[in-house]
Amino acid sequence: MLYNSTAHNFLHKTGGVILFSKVMTERQQAEDAEWKQQLLVDALAHSNERAAELEAAKTRVEAILSNSPDGILLIKPDFIIQQANISCTRLFGGQPEAYVGQSLLRFIWPEDVALVKAFFQIDHREAPGRPVELRAIHSTAGIFDAELSLAPLKNDGFVCTMRNI
Repeated sequence: MLYNSTAHNFLHKTGGVILFSKVMTERQQAEDAEWKQQLLVDALAHSNERAAELEAAKTRVEAILSNSPDGILLIKPDFIIQQANISCTRLFGGQPEAYVGQSLLRFIWPEDVALVKAFFQIDHREAPGRPVELRAIHSTAGIFDAELSLAPLKNDGFVCTMRNI
């Protein structure tokens, strides 16, 4: 048998504390166990549903990024490229490993680096997406005119959109 005990500050005339105990029947024990099991099942089902929703959202975002004609990059405040969509291969040439982990400034024409650095210092929360025109460098095709826009990330860094103009 399972005992469910509760102590109350009721003093008996002898000065001791009276302890009230409730004996749980086997049926009550089974109902209690069933209720706890159902809570776990519900929590697991909710967790699985949430995981499926997140996976579906991730798939949709990846499809958008993969099919964008613009290069979309995640840039750290120190200009290091953290991540890039497939369109960046057309912009910069080569495969992603050639530019991910590299400074964005490496792909900017040297005369325009100061412009890009100044553009990164502007508070883009007020007007995200406002572009700046610059010259960029493709690994084999040379210099091209580009348009770059930024949107700050909540934590750290920027989403950078770049296109050949």
